[in-house]
Amino acid sequence: MAACLATVASAVTPQYHLPLDGDTQWSGRDAAAAKPAIIHGASKWTEGVSGKALRVTRHAYDQVTALVADSLPNVSTRHGTLAFWFRPEWDQLDGEKHYLLSVHDAKWRPFRIYMVKGTNGQLDVSFVESKQVQHLRKDVFQKGVWTHIALTWDSTDGNVCLYQDGKLLARKSAPAAFDIKEELV
Repeated sequence: MAACLATVASAVTPQYHLPLDGDTQWSGRDAAAAKPAIIHGASKWTEGVSGKALRVTRHAYDQVTALVADSLPNVSTRHGTLAFWFRPEWDQLDGEKHYLLSVHDAKWRPFRIYMVKGTNGQLDVSFVESKQVQHLRKDVFQKGVWTHIALTWDSTDGNVCLYQDGKLLARKSAPAAFDIKEELV
């Protein structure tokens, strides 16, 4: 699988943008405060939607390419968008479990986002602040096809939305899921 153009935004101008165009340097409004992301395992680059993309591959049971971005200060948990391009090298109904994304701070405080494709082919996209808001879908990815994914959250109306290629795929309004105790992660 390959991934590129990860963005964490809390307004129109991205707060952080990681182009993954052959390196792990951040750009965006607050990029100067962030250390480069770290790639664990083999860092192989492939052609992306625009420029290069990081190829994320399981080489063996204990050898996986992983991108760690653990130095993003001042990320708002009240509202934001996480968006990226993704191209799986597997079929969504392949019977395997694939971990695509995990976003959390070092202390594993309540705010986290994760995306896992289960053995049943269902993609679990979950946003957790104080309670989990979960989107389960089987119609998100096609093997070898670039797909743009965006997850948005807004504590003012409680909406958590999942977009695929710019189209709303799922929306849940769950105001009770937001019990923001800290503004920033």
